[in-house]
Amino acid sequence: MLEELTLELMGLYRQDLRDYREILDRMTDYQLFLEKRENGNRTKKDESPSSLLLAKIDDDFEKELLEFSVCREDIFNRLQDRKRKSDEIRGFISQETGIAFDVSGLKAYLNEPLHQEFLGLTASLQNEMTEVLKKDEVILPRLKMELQSIKVELHRIQGAKRTKNAYENPGQRESRFIDKTK
Repeated sequence: MLEELTLELMGLYRQDLRDYREILDRMTDYQLFLEKRENGNRTKKDESPSSLLLAKIDDDFEKELLEFSVCREDIFNRLQDRKRKSDEIRGFISQETGIAFDVSGLKAYLNEPLHQEFLGLTASLQNEMTEVLKKDEVILPRLKMELQSIKVELHRIQGAKRTKNAYENPGQRESRFIDKTK
């Protein structure tokens, strides 16, 4: 029974490992996309404000951001679902062994090759989680900076538009008759 639970838990961990690798690949791609945008925006210093805004708020950025966020959310939802299942299995393992769940503590209850494989799998999973967190620390500040610069540029252009509209003739007004005899 304990070996079956451990194998089931290892299966969930393998799926988690695949998902972490997938999100890492997506994060790397998105990081490269952001770096390419940053480098591209540095070379466009002399353009007019409206064309700069159009360059920043383009379809590619919106599409990439949407794809990245949908993919990320989907993967994290799958990881959370499997975490609930693995927490349940870890509880069963704890009941079966009578001790709190600990991978190294299972050595006495599992055969050596299975235990070593389980240790390797958990170590790989922890490494992938650490890599995802490191990528998050790089991507999220860049994304926030990009969104903030877009917001600043948008406010600047909206202000310029309001100023232009304030001094512009709104158009011909309709003639009105004023009766001065009254």
